[in-house]
Amino acid sequence: MTDAKTNHKLRIIYQSKHQGGIMIFWALVIAALGLLEVIAIAFSLPAEHVYPVALLIILVAVALLYRTHIKVEAALKEKLELEIDELRHELRSRTPESPNSEAD
Repeated sequence: MTDAKTNHKLRIIYQSKHQGGIMIFWALVIAALGLLEVIAIAFSLPAEHVYPVALLIILVAVALLYRTHIKVEAALKEKLELEIDELRHELRSRTPESPNSEAD
């Protein structure tokens, strides 16, 4: 089970490693919306035909971003738990054995 300190570390790692990718992602979404507007102007489409498509693009983008966030968060937690287990194993191997185990 992760505690508050671990969750804080995971948020820092996520923000630092993926902030650039998120900005590029949103830049592509904005570019897609701009292209949609250019197409709408070129073909003289009314706003009632363009807005639902724009809303759909934004909703799909948010869903993809949320899905990616969940997957990355789970992978980071798993990696951190493996590192914690390795450190615990290393710590156990460094501690001297108890006197009771020598008597056996």
